[in-house]
Amino acid sequence: MISVYIISLKESQRRLDTEKLVSESNEKFKGRCVFQIFDAISPKHEDFEKFVQELYDAQSMLKSDWFHSDWCCGELLPQEFGCYLSHYLLWKECVKSNQPVVILEDDVTLESHFMQALEDCLKSPFDFVKLFGWYWNFHKTNLHTLPLERDAVESVGETPIEDHVKTEAPETPIENHEVTPPNPARDTQQDFIIETQQDPKELSEPCKIAPQKISFNQVVFKKIKRKLNHFIGSILARTEVYKKLTGKYDELTGKYDELTGKYDELTGKYDELTGKYDELTGKYDELTGKYESLLAKEANIKETFWERRADSEEEAFFLEHFYLTSVYVASTAGYYITPKGAKTFIEATERFKIIEPVDMFINNPTYHDIATLTYLPLPVSLNKHCKISTIQNLKKSDISLIGPKKSYFDNLFYDQLNTRKCLKAFHKYSRRYAPLKTPKEV
Repeated sequence: MISVYIISLKESQRRLDTEKLVSESNEKFKGRCVFQIFDAISPKHEDFEKFVQELYDAQSMLKSDWFHSDWCCGELLPQEFGCYLSHYLLWKECVKSNQPVVILEDDVTLESHFMQALEDCLKSPFDFVKLFGWYWNFHKTNLHTLPLERDAVESVGETPIEDHVKTEAPETPIENHEVTPPNPARDTQQDFIIETQQDPKELSEPCKIAPQKISFNQVVFKKIKRKLNHFIGSILARTEVYKKLTGKYDELTGKYDELTGKYDELTGKYDELTGKYDELTGKYDELTGKYESLLAKEANIKETFWERRADSEEEAFFLEHFYLTSVYVASTAGYYITPKGAKTFIEATERFKIIEPVDMFINNPTYHDIATLTYLPLPVSLNKHCKISTIQNLKKSDISLIGPKKSYFDNLFYDQLNTRKCLKAFHKYSRRYAPLKTPKEV
């Protein structure tokens, strides 16, 4: 029975679906093949840095077509390195068992003719067959046998931003220094109460006026005293409020004068910066014009290059289902490999080091002498998990695999070199498998 390995990260959200696929497939294909999970290598692996020291060489990246393409941002991501390592270790497992194996990634779904495709691969003389693939986006092509590589999937929705309602700060109560003016009605009422508290007998008797004596009326005195107290209190309260307001006014006046000085100073600096800004704006407009001119030249050069490249594209079928092309076929979502193919890939990896993503390495005839064929119709398709990359969407690792500096002209040179190289490899493999070629119009 042939072994089918599915590469999956332990902590991945895909894990449960992968375990379900393994269980269902082992039941469905019982006695014909065995499905099992291979724990993917991530930058958290205990031996990851050891693998980096053994299998990574920054200067060797200058040999990589991928490194000189527009797709490469100047470094190999640690997650890409870990993905390559996972395939590399499974190649070793294939050589150790001395039996062909199928290697899948955990974002795939098996089509109904998967087992038929596997049987066709086992009967064929081919050492490596992709079960899924697409034309690489960054190598334009006029071919239509395979789909174009999917565009980068945008993040699924934006994280909703909570609507934080601003809590208004309670207003600071303003101290009320205003004094309530005297109330004549209330004072008259109080006087009446005081007068009625006197002895009624005294009031009933007629008043005897003694001109020679001056009497002191307590009621009148209390009224005068109370009114004076009200008046003096009101004056004092208003005087205190006035003093406080005057103090605050003087303080604010000082601050205003200080701010006026700073404003004049800032106005001077602003005028100076405005002059410099106008000068820089002029230089920016000049550089923008030069940049647009260079972009137009670049577009013209690339257009000419891709037109010439498209004229040299070729493709062919062998044994009806095995597709060979001179164009890069990306993705390692699923493939069949023999011990011979695995051994060749291992030796090439150890010789050239891990300097690019594994699917780019497999397609490059510079590294090895294994034909890259694709089985059609594709027996493997992608599931919903392909929309969320386990490589591009992870947090940045502490480990850096930055490559050497590259130039734009080197990119064009390597594109042209790669075109000739892939076309030469296509002709070589076409001659090798000529007796198996299918006389079928593509």
